[in-house]
Amino acid sequence: DQVIADVEQRIELVMHLLGQPSSLDELGPAAIRDAVVSRLVGVLRRRARRTPVIIWLDDLQWAAPILLELLETLARQLAGLPVLTIVTYRSFDDGENEWPPSIDPALTLHLRLEPLGDHESEALVAEAVGSDLHADTVQRIIARSGGNPLFLIELARLADAGHGREGELPGSLRALIAARLDELTVAQRAMLDNAAIIGNQGRVSSLRRFATELGQAFSPVDLDALVDERMLVRDRASWRFRSDVVREVAYHTLTKQARATRHAGVARYLATYEPTAIDRRAHHSATAAELQAELGSIPGVPADIADEAVRLLGEAGERWNHQGAHRRALYAIERALSLHGEGDPVDRMLRLQHVETLANLRIGPRARLLAHELMTDAVTSGDRVVQGEALRVLGTIEQADGDLVAARRALGEAVGIFRELGDQPRLAEALRARGFAEVFGGSLVDAEWFLGEAESLFAEAGNRRGHAWVQQHQAWVSFLAGDHDRSEHRLRAAVATFEELGDREGRSWSLGLLAYVHHFSRRNDLALELAAEVLVDARRWGDEWGAAMMLNLQAAIMLWRAEVDEARSLAERALASFRRIDDRFGTIQVLATISRASAALGRFADVERTVEEVLALSDSFGELAYPSLAAAGAALHVGNGPRAVEHAADAIGRLDTTGANIDEGRVVLSFGHLLGGDVDAALATLLAVDVAASPFALAARATALALVGDRAAALDDVRAVDAIADAGLEVSYWDRAVATIAGVAAASGDEAASRAEAVRDIVRHVEDVVVTNYAASVLQRLGHPCDAPVRSVVIGGWADIAERLAIAAHS
Repeated sequence: DQVIADVEQRIELVMHLLGQPSSLDELGPAAIRDAVVSRLVGVLRRRARRTPVIIWLDDLQWAAPILLELLETLARQLAGLPVLTIVTYRSFDDGENEWPPSIDPALTLHLRLEPLGDHESEALVAEAVGSDLHADTVQRIIARSGGNPLFLIELARLADAGHGREGELPGSLRALIAARLDELTVAQRAMLDNAAIIGNQGRVSSLRRFATELGQAFSPVDLDALVDERMLVRDRASWRFRSDVVREVAYHTLTKQARATRHAGVARYLATYEPTAIDRRAHHSATAAELQAELGSIPGVPADIADEAVRLLGEAGERWNHQGAHRRALYAIERALSLHGEGDPVDRMLRLQHVETLANLRIGPRARLLAHELMTDAVTSGDRVVQGEALRVLGTIEQADGDLVAARRALGEAVGIFRELGDQPRLAEALRARGFAEVFGGSLVDAEWFLGEAESLFAEAGNRRGHAWVQQHQAWVSFLAGDHDRSEHRLRAAVATFEELGDREGRSWSLGLLAYVHHFSRRNDLALELAAEVLVDARRWGDEWGAAMMLNLQAAIMLWRAEVDEARSLAERALASFRRIDDRFGTIQVLATISRASAALGRFADVERTVEEVLALSDSFGELAYPSLAAAGAALHVGNGPRAVEHAADAIGRLDTTGANIDEGRVVLSFGHLLGGDVDAALATLLAVDVAASPFALAARATALALVGDRAAALDDVRAVDAIADAGLEVSYWDRAVATIAGVAAASGDEAASRAEAVRDIVRHVEDVVVTNYAASVLQRLGHPCDAPVRSVVIGGWADIAERLAIAAHS
């Protein structure tokens, strides 16, 4: 059945790519794109497992952005399989179309083709026109061409046609092509000019309809002549320029007035025959409007074309934003702003789109400045809607930057304005943003209240997208409260809705959070699988924040698995991204990972510097507990009990204030007490924790019980950690190592020998100098042989615990 289903999916994919009706037509635009990409990846993966695959593409400089994104996705997802992608493209001086970019983990190689040498040039001339040209003419052609193959061919053909006398060879390829264009008939040149306006390629039917729109005659004979003249290439119902140079020359030899007229004609054609091609309609309308703004009134170009272009560019920008392609949205919106006058409602709504897009791209300083300017303008003009929307976006910017006080103030004002206006749709969005601001350092109870009201408003309006985003935010609340099952339920509901709506960004962000939920539920294989999927999607769409968050998650999981060097490498890549976009929340997250990796590697000075930066960055995040918890965890790792107690107590207070789950903070506090020598305080702290559900807590209690001589109870906790791992839920190397070390101190007889061997495995294989030195020290003090000596002095409270465990074991 699965084989049949796979074949049916491939058939539907091929039908869609051929432009025929298929099951994919029922999906939204973004969902169609995602389905096409995933199915192509699947087809190529299956083929590559049987035999090497070569993908060859010529003239990539003509490629649509979506094709480039597909190739990059294939390179990432097919890495490790025998797949070779070969492309040729023309490189311009500005380097804008250099491809491929660095694609991790695929291997990329650029081969720049240098000008042909004399020998190769002679061979190419002979291939193009035979060997009838005089040797002197051939040498003049070679000298004039500079080794450019296309120029060589065109010059050779020009000379072969009887135009090769001294002084008659054009001095550049563009001059040669311009001369050839001058030899075309009026009808042929008109058709070529129309093609140049349409683009690098298109369908024959579009040429015919475009000619009709401009009042021109269309003859297939003229198209055949352009093919014979090697200007165009025809493939059944489609055509393309043989060279982008031909298109450039044809386009730029048109007067600006002629270009404007033809762009306006394409816009009219698209409005009639392809009304859903918003991006193309916007481009042609905008180009005509830009030329008209430069030249004044132009016959054939509507006087109001700028208004139409602005409307279409705004719609295109909104579509791109909904799909998470914010850079494309920014280009469209900024182009619209350049065409529209200042001061009217349309201008203010465009500026609002502009600010929101900049905020989505996390270009915070510029977005904040423009938001303040827009709000001032809205207040002056009495535009309460734009004022409220500007406050909403400004609040979102402040929340992303970690200023909870400013975020609450701006978002609260936005909510008040829309309540006063009775604008329910905008009130729902403002409430959603207000609730989400409480998630990071605020009150989770308040977050649920604001999000609950937003949910009701979205449901009343039938706004499924808004409702799905509320579910994603509510999943954050559940996640931070420690209710991972409810968080997963909310996320899966949001993902299902986003997939139905074709909302790529919503789906990706929901899956990204779900990956974190899997990690905290100790299902790391699932977490890594999802993180890899979201990472590819984020990179494909230029979502640097989303990509960095997935790198940080991968780093955290590698740290769980004691792959410390890999963890630090991934975390440093994430840190570079967060610093580049100046995202403080993400920076705090990844610095916490780096601090633990540094501790494991014995880079204690790095730990101090990293923790200092984490705490400095956290000043304006309200009651956000994560910085204190990260500082406490780092102090715990390096054996500084008093500092671990100080930061853990602060984290617990913050977690309690916000309504988040306190258990992890209490376990860190318990370890801090152990490191400081206060076992009773450690055990008392754990009384409020669901110890049985947490390997971290079990390891703490096992250590404390072993220290007070309750060997049986300590071994029960050690065995409980083993049982959790045996049940398929991953246990971090730290939790398992600390529990195992407590077990060897509590065990006797054969079990002691068995657990001593397990501790020796830790010493041999765990990539953490603190843990391995602690383990080796305990073995030596207990009198168990250890073939891996302590590599350095055991630091801080861990030395004290090792000594006290030995004393308890011998008593």
